[in-house]
Amino acid sequence: AKVERYPLSFQQQRLWFVDTYQEGSPEYNIFRAYRFDGALDVALLEKSIKDLICHQDSLRTSIVSENGKAYQEVATTVESFDLPVIDLTNIPISERDKIIAKDERHVFDLSKGPLIQAKLFIIGENAYTLTVVIHHIISDGISIGILQNQLAEIYNAHVRGEEIKLAKPEFTYAQYSCEQQADCAKEENQKGLAYWTRKLEDPTPLALPTDFPRPAIRTSNGSIFKKEIPKDLVEKLSKFCREENSTAFMVLLANYYHLLSRYSGQKDVLVGFPIANRLQSNVDNTIGFFVNTIVGRCELSGDVSFRQLVNDTMADILESFEYQSIPFEKVVESVNPSRDQSRNSIFQTSFSVNQLKLELPEWEGVQIANYPSHSTTCHFDISMNISIKENDRVGIVNYNTDLFSEDTIERFFNHYLHLLSTSLSNPDTFIGDQSLLTAQEQKTILVDWQGKKEKYPQDRGIHHFFERQAKLTPHAIAVSVEEEEISYEQLD
Repeated sequence: AKVERYPLSFQQQRLWFVDTYQEGSPEYNIFRAYRFDGALDVALLEKSIKDLICHQDSLRTSIVSENGKAYQEVATTVESFDLPVIDLTNIPISERDKIIAKDERHVFDLSKGPLIQAKLFIIGENAYTLTVVIHHIISDGISIGILQNQLAEIYNAHVRGEEIKLAKPEFTYAQYSCEQQADCAKEENQKGLAYWTRKLEDPTPLALPTDFPRPAIRTSNGSIFKKEIPKDLVEKLSKFCREENSTAFMVLLANYYHLLSRYSGQKDVLVGFPIANRLQSNVDNTIGFFVNTIVGRCELSGDVSFRQLVNDTMADILESFEYQSIPFEKVVESVNPSRDQSRNSIFQTSFSVNQLKLELPEWEGVQIANYPSHSTTCHFDISMNISIKENDRVGIVNYNTDLFSEDTIERFFNHYLHLLSTSLSNPDTFIGDQSLLTAQEQKTILVDWQGKKEKYPQDRGIHHFFERQAKLTPHAIAVSVEEEEISYEQLD
């Protein structure tokens, strides 16, 4: 097939560099799995995926390098696409899930497109699981929604024998990349870059206590912890947001700053969060790696109330939104932080809030649902996502398993909920006066761990007991300081 060559976007340059440095890695795969029940037409599904690849330029894109410089190469057509069909009906469910989950760790060769892979697993009579893994370098979260909707639309048209009426994207990702490169030198972008450089000067690495020694080179081995958020807490959050004319994101982010500061003991806290970065209306139906990163920075002190912390957070983030289109990769380049291969640059934790309920599209003749999957990768030390959609109130923590145990992350999230509840109930109390420990933890430490209570004579002081011990064991060590040791007899 013929190819057309374009420059990489700044986002793509970063992922290409990471992939080259790691010599191929599943860290930046986006993985989805779907359960189908009904008379699925497998041949039409395969044809539909191929048609979608033909429809979206990014799905025909590969990344090639020449003389140390990388480019996007967009094939004008896709010559072949095969949908492997694997029969798992005789495999135990526990083993079946492991086989399906393996696709998440597929390693793409970025120079060989398409950078999307799909497999169909037969798991029962008229029951299937479709897995789709796509490299982040050509896609993002919103792109997955576009992919789901357009694939269903194409499949439904084929089943009904109708013409496919999908309009070609008005603005391709390759055009976006070219425009981004041209915009870089504009005065407005230079002003934005200067803003981020000032804001993120001398970033302080987040020093969370870890369960295991930090590897010399950062790893991407991860896991997921999920926990439901109590309904009354979400209602309390909504009430506070209305009173403060704030958003749930601002309040929840302020609480995350507070938690991180308490855990690390640091007053200067930096947190990254993704933004869609689809500022042009003509990219609404374009698959591509548009998402950008913004960094919030918070200076905390114990004598600030939670209400004030929320207001300070809002002021900082709203100002940052004015410069949200400045590529994070250019920001890192300008800030030029001290490099440490064991950590991410600028920030080591991310935060996001999901309030949009995304429904899966309807498929002709079959029922579709998300198939449970469990991430085994992570991009940061810890990433927290709060979902407060209707009938779906859950906290999701993606964490690096080479740093943290699941018990620690569970405790971390419980403390997040505890601080949030306490702060919403008493928003004018200084955050430094709030206890990080839950009521159960306080009971455990103050009561359960105190052991058996002993009765002591009320008419004698502690010095009397010391004198008695000195007579019983005069030569035993009573005090040890560095190299010096003092016996009970000497101390008495």
